[in-house]
Amino acid sequence: MKLRNKDKVARSVKIVPPDSKLFQVQAMKKSQKLKGSKKSTGTGFTDAADIDNMSQRVAPGMEISFLIKFSPEAKSDYSYDLMVLTEREKFIVPIRAVGCRAMLDFPDLLDFAQVPVKHVTEKPVMIRNVGEKTTKWKIKVPSGFQLSKQEGILEVGQSE
Repeated sequence: MKLRNKDKVARSVKIVPPDSKLFQVQAMKKSQKLKGSKKSTGTGFTDAADIDNMSQRVAPGMEISFLIKFSPEAKSDYSYDLMVLTEREKFIVPIRAVGCRAMLDFPDLLDFAQVPVKHVTEKPVMIRNVGEKTTKWKIKVPSGFQLSKQEGILEVGQSE
């Protein structure tokens, strides 16, 4: 996450530390932003002795970088609102992590080839859940077409 001071005076920026053990915010070292710096430790994180991790002063036109670490406990959706405070305002930076999702394998195109006029033709189509979550599906077709099944629920790895 990068925060840029677009004001004409230096401003203090403070990030309220997350109260969740899933999210951690660490300030990037200034020496890590400049390649070839002798002070670089290779980690990209600040030491407690260098600066206060969550509160810094940013010069006009300059930016400050923070690294947000995410350590999920399970494959599910997570969200957190990170609070950033300046001398003049308070704003929220939303953090969203998307967990498992259903993914359906379905043909992009159905080709019926040449069909005689006023003649019923059937085409078997398979729909399969190749994702990691159970999903509900529904298919709508234009008039003139019929489906034997228009909706259903598919478990992980299941097909119809």
